[in-house]
Amino acid sequence: MNAPRDVGQKILAIYPFTISGTILLVLALILLLRGFVLQNPYALLLSIVALLVLIPLAFLGRLQAIRFGRIPIHWDTNPPLFARKSGLCHRLHADGFKTWAFFRFHYQVFGRMQVGNQASLYLSRSIALVQVDDHPLPLYFPLCGTWAARSRYTIRDIFGLTRTEISLTPIRLLTVHPGPLEHLSTHTIEPALGYEEKSRKKSSEEEKYYMREYMPGDRLRDINWKASSRLAELITRVSPVTQEKTKQISIDFRHFWKTQRETTESIAHLNALKSWLLAFLQKNIQEHPEYQFRIRTAKWIHELDSGEDIQQFGEALSSLFFQEDPHTMSPLSVAGELFIFSTVFDESLSASALPRAKIHLFITAYGEAEALPMFKNEALPLIPGPWVLRRADRLCSPPHLGWAEVEQLAVKVRVI
Repeated sequence: MNAPRDVGQKILAIYPFTISGTILLVLALILLLRGFVLQNPYALLLSIVALLVLIPLAFLGRLQAIRFGRIPIHWDTNPPLFARKSGLCHRLHADGFKTWAFFRFHYQVFGRMQVGNQASLYLSRSIALVQVDDHPLPLYFPLCGTWAARSRYTIRDIFGLTRTEISLTPIRLLTVHPGPLEHLSTHTIEPALGYEEKSRKKSSEEEKYYMREYMPGDRLRDINWKASSRLAELITRVSPVTQEKTKQISIDFRHFWKTQRETTESIAHLNALKSWLLAFLQKNIQEHPEYQFRIRTAKWIHELDSGEDIQQFGEALSSLFFQEDPHTMSPLSVAGELFIFSTVFDESLSASALPRAKIHLFITAYGEAEALPMFKNEALPLIPGPWVLRRADRLCSPPHLGWAEVEQLAVKVRVI
């Protein structure tokens, strides 16, 4: 299925001329042919001069590509990526090699990023270097999602006529986390409220543990997998010393939309909602480390009780897009209050489908308060799909929940 594409990439890797160089080569060959046919010395002279420029440049570029192909070049993708955050960069690591006169080493990362259902962006960033060593590669992402990226190293002349590919790396799937929203105020949960209390065990270097058989309700992280593999049964590790009470916060993340025909508004609102939820979690876990969050989406139920858990949840949240409300999920069991995060596209949110608990509804709205820039100058070159031309036909209004506390985040889409 990908055979024609692979063949095309191999041809492009071997072919030494750029578009400008190809045009000049075709013109030179035409002039050479006309010069022989018409006995025109000027046409012959121009064609020979053009060929004497193109052929040595292609030959010298190939020699340098062979030379650079012997040195290790590494693209460091360890730093995490966030949407709408300036100052992000990956780094190129290589030994200190220098190009010859009239040539530059070009380093390019490119690929398609999935930002919604059948909605993607093509992102590309390249830099030209004379001295090839450790060098930053600035990056900017307007939206969160999964970026199928790869890097290409080429030698090009400064006239833009020839290019010689050194290497093309395999595809790497990189997660772009939901980014921060400017001027975003987040809700703080009052510790005096009556949330469900659970026992959370902590350990220190001085504590000792005892083992027992796994019992329903034990956390998976407390299972001693090494001992379980030896005994052929699940063994739970329990600390008899340190036990403290934690408050469990129940959250419903409703990424539901009946249409699922992505538009600029739908993608912007879901991106804003993801950032809102993460800001809510981070602020409350910082102020109250004893809180434990139980978050339900249409695909998973996550239990978070640390900043590291929230960071991992943000990675999973990046690839979560709109879908229809399954209507098969049982109401989230809550002993105290329920926090619901939803968008103005959620048509199935109604009071009849909610449990009888105190509801805090966080919902996006269409307005002027929070401008979400879809594309900025620093993001270019960037090619969006046809979804960027669509606009939402109509937006739902927040449901009337008489006993619920409602907070809205007005989102305005700004295409720059």
